[in-house]
Amino acid sequence: MAIVAETIKMAGIPLPEALRSFGRFCFHKLSEKNPGFVNPYTHPKPFLKSVESIVHVEVKKLYEDANPPGFTYIDPASDRLIIQYRSGRMLCRFMEGLIDGVAGYYQSPIKYEQRTCMLEGGEVCEFNLTFEVPYRWGDL
Repeated sequence: MAIVAETIKMAGIPLPEALRSFGRFCFHKLSEKNPGFVNPYTHPKPFLKSVESIVHVEVKKLYEDANPPGFTYIDPASDRLIIQYRSGRMLCRFMEGLIDGVAGYYQSPIKYEQRTCMLEGGEVCEFNLTFEVPYRWGDL
């Protein structure tokens, strides 16, 4: 958050924009440092669905004080995914940037709409994602 606060001050950009930009930057850096998390997949959907059960588990092993957000997934169709995000930090704008970063990494556009938001009193931040290229079962 100190980096984001300094960015806001220096660049004069609003907090939501800074958090989204930082999320995109962070995903790029995380994918470089941890290719084993992203390389097994060829489409963003199975990667995103692995974050809670694989990535966050490994993060907790590496950093015992880590407190990653919680994700619940609803998988209604091959071209859609709903992610319910829960975090005491309520960094949903950062999450938007991470989604943008995932789309860029896999070179597969993702449209998303946030239907509920913890910042607006919701129990979760719910992101309804639509993949331009549908995920074909069996593809990683």
